[in-house]
Amino acid sequence: MHSIYLKINQDVFSLHGEGITPPLRGCSRQASQPLSNGHCLERLILVIQGTPAQGRQILARLQSFLERIRLGQNATIHLQVEPRSDFYHSRLYRGDFTWVADSVQVKGFGVQLELERDDFWEGATHSLPLSNRHGTQVSGGLLVDNRADGNGENQVTWVSAEVLGELPAPAQLFIIHDQDPTHSFRNIYAGMLRGINDSLPVIEGELADSGVTFNVMLNPASHGGSYGKAQWSGSAEVRLFSWTFSGVFSGSLTGLPLRPYLRFPTGFVCEQDMWLYWTLDQEGLIYQSEAIRLETDRQLQALPILRLPAACSAYENLADIQVNLYGKSVSTGQHTLSLDAVFLLGSDGFRHYQALDGGQLNFGKTLVDLNDQSAPFLVNPQDQKMQRTFQSIGAGIWLTPYEHQSLGIILDQGADMPLDSSLRVEIRYQPRVRVLP
Repeated sequence: MHSIYLKINQDVFSLHGEGITPPLRGCSRQASQPLSNGHCLERLILVIQGTPAQGRQILARLQSFLERIRLGQNATIHLQVEPRSDFYHSRLYRGDFTWVADSVQVKGFGVQLELERDDFWEGATHSLPLSNRHGTQVSGGLLVDNRADGNGENQVTWVSAEVLGELPAPAQLFIIHDQDPTHSFRNIYAGMLRGINDSLPVIEGELADSGVTFNVMLNPASHGGSYGKAQWSGSAEVRLFSWTFSGVFSGSLTGLPLRPYLRFPTGFVCEQDMWLYWTLDQEGLIYQSEAIRLETDRQLQALPILRLPAACSAYENLADIQVNLYGKSVSTGQHTLSLDAVFLLGSDGFRHYQALDGGQLNFGKTLVDLNDQSAPFLVNPQDQKMQRTFQSIGAGIWLTPYEHQSLGIILDQGADMPLDSSLRVEIRYQPRVRVLP
């Protein structure tokens, strides 16, 4: 151990190494003890040498520091193992100290300091190198499009070796809106998958089969350049769209629940009381989702969870899966449902950033999610001022060392989802380790 200190805001209390002042002469670390609440107990033996007045003064400062922790102020302990190594820190929750038995001498005494802290250490902040069609292992922000066809990519990936540390660490997302001055966004969806570094495919509406009247409509403004149009009559449930998955999802993707988002073609208005649900078939029904009612005023809509069947270690290759989207209209008469594409997001980590009333992510602003149980916020890079005009839903994105991962992102303006929009995404994190020598 080279250096150790306590910190509350800008107040630093050095216990060992550079920065310590008499009568404190340094300290030694004892073995930490795991606690039942998920924290651990850090034990330090402080050596104090000086006059009785100096001893009382250092103990008063230590007691004041511990009381500030008890009152709820954010405190951390910082540790540097070697002179040129990085500092690691751990959050403190409480502390206390006692005399070391038989240590009181004429010129000093020993104090045992016990600190309850997180059961891990966090290092300095790193920018994760990201890859997609726009760049390989790019730090500081990589371009991401609001589409995933021949004209863009809405996902980023990173390989296992890029995540430092030993333990999963929360990802800090920076969504930088500096590419497209014509659009502002009210909803941003981010979904992560572990164990893969390939982009998820998009389910194209024009590539579907159907159990009703079906047409492929060419449209340059649509995802992939066209969309599928299903027409039927009556109020019975019907198979509107179906696709055959043949080797598309394999390996670590099997058995996963995916979050699908349907995009209507521009200009299509969905009728009221239209319901959709998924089924999966492998020469027999293997999955059926809940049904969801479509909204009439949104181009991008969340569909029920799509859960793929699981493979096993002895038989890793799945037979073809028929994926069906069934629909039902409450009213009788003629019905039409046009489907441009279904975007799939992973559910190993998820965030929905939703603007509050009147809020939106405007050009020139950055949406920041520190994944620390506080709400996301907007930052103006010009003056570094922040705005609390967004909320988040979901448990957040976590980075796992020694594991490939991918992150998909889609955005809308509330009513519309513009395909011709891009922004930049940066992921930062602080490596976590369990033990420091």
